[in-house]
Amino acid sequence: MNKINKGVIPVLVLLMVLLSACSSSGSNRAANTASDTNPTASPQAQTTPAADTAAADPITYTGEPVTLKIMYGAAPEWWELIRKSIEDKFPNIKVEQTKQRYNSKNLEELFAKGESLDLFVAQDYQLAKNFDMTEPIDDKIAASKYDLSIYRDGIIDNLRSRDPEGKNQLYGLPISEKRYGLFYNKSIFDKFGAEYPKDGMTIDQTLELAQKVTGERDGVKYKGLTIPFYSFMFTQFGVSGTDPKTGEVLFSKEPAFRQYFEMMDKYKHIPGMIDTSDTEYSFDTE
Repeated sequence: MNKINKGVIPVLVLLMVLLSACSSSGSNRAANTASDTNPTASPQAQTTPAADTAAADPITYTGEPVTLKIMYGAAPEWWELIRKSIEDKFPNIKVEQTKQRYNSKNLEELFAKGESLDLFVAQDYQLAKNFDMTEPIDDKIAASKYDLSIYRDGIIDNLRSRDPEGKNQLYGLPISEKRYGLFYNKSIFDKFGAEYPKDGMTIDQTLELAQKVTGERDGVKYKGLTIPFYSFMFTQFGVSGTDPKTGEVLFSKEPAFRQYFEMMDKYKHIPGMIDTSDTEYSFDTE
């Protein structure tokens, strides 16, 4: 058997998990990777010179043709990026997409048909754990001497915080990066006589500045800050909403929750920021 060549990418690490797990018959277990609510290393930055994989737990690939089935219900252009990055690097590997979204209903339907998954893209691992689809990859990382330092600080720590076992284990690797930016209109700030945003501002400082540019000018109502996804502000705390062992909701015990809700309450109470007369609010998660 031939050793895998140097220059592997994170997807390959996931393939390692797959190839080692395939020896277990009758299992729906799939390798997994994380994506989406938190910043992750960009696809273009994922190539890294990895060391030889000859370690205590050798990872090998014979080069035979392999087809991998990946659950990923994202936009076509993102799927094409993933497909191309794998197949260009490993011509003998073909990837097949199941276009359903990663949720309990779709997984149940897939397995009811007798189909299986090799990889899936998800943000949480609890659902995968319920289907016996999770396996820590720390030993694979150590065996391949894969360099996790290629990712921005905090990314891997964030993924470890999602361990459904609460043991800080790593179950997947990032495949894309989502960064949030603060965009502003200088003319509006000039209209209110407010200073422009600066690099390095905290959320509290941003809210204070947003209050200065919230109001009415020349018959036009201005809202100083629009947050498209409130959840991204909470994920920066890197904490779990429930106890992984007992399932207990941690709202009253985890200080980060109070800090988050106090922050959102401050945003809500900026005069003129929230206009309930023209906005419909819902707690529907669909």
